[in-house]
Amino acid sequence: MIHESDTPHRILNEARAIGFPLVVKPDTQGSSLGVSIARSPDDLPAALSRCFEFDSFGLLEAAVIGSEWTVAIVEHRALPPIQIRTGREFFDYKAKYEDDETEYHFDSADSSDKVASIAETARNACAALGTRGLARVDLIVDKLGNPQVLEVNTVPGLTDHSLAPKAAMRAGTSFAALCQECLQSALRHAGRRTATGTGRG
Repeated sequence: MIHESDTPHRILNEARAIGFPLVVKPDTQGSSLGVSIARSPDDLPAALSRCFEFDSFGLLEAAVIGSEWTVAIVEHRALPPIQIRTGREFFDYKAKYEDDETEYHFDSADSSDKVASIAETARNACAALGTRGLARVDLIVDKLGNPQVLEVNTVPGLTDHSLAPKAAMRAGTSFAALCQECLQSALRHAGRRTATGTGRG
C-alpha cells in the first residue's frame, strides 16, 4: 500500500522490491480507472500521478503478462469463458467502454483443456470467497499457461452490453432468464438466513 504523501524514494524502493513490470492502481476504484503498467522506474511518476487522481491510497502489484479472460459464475456454475483482445496495452477503461476494436471471443484457439482450466480456476475463486448469485472473475493466463485471478467482481455489470449477459446468451440463457436466476438466488439465501435466525437485526 502506498499513499500520495509518501516520498518518491520510498515508493521506488517498494516498486523495486516487487520488481518491474508492475501495476500501479488506486485502492478503491473500478473499471480500471487510474490503472497503469510501469515497465521501468521511468514509468513510475506518470503512473503514480494517474493513480492519485482517483484515490489518496494506491497499490503496487507484480504485473501478470498474458492473455486476458473473464468468466461469469452463476450459483457455482461457470458460463462460457470469454477471451478479451485489445490493441491497447491492457484491458483498460478505454478498451472497455470506448474502443470499438476491442474483441470478445468464445471460440478461442486454445485447447479445450486450457479453457476448462480457466473456468475451473474462476469457479474455485468464487467458492473460496463464498460468492452467491452472479459473479464475474477476471483472469490472465500467463506465459506458462497458468490462469491467474486478478479479481472477483461480486456486482458485475448487468446490461445487455455487459460480459456476464453475453456469456449467458452463449450458454442459451436469455438476459431476462439470467436476471430471474439472480433474483431467485437472492431470495433463496435470504430465506435461509431468516429460517436460521441470522437475518434478524
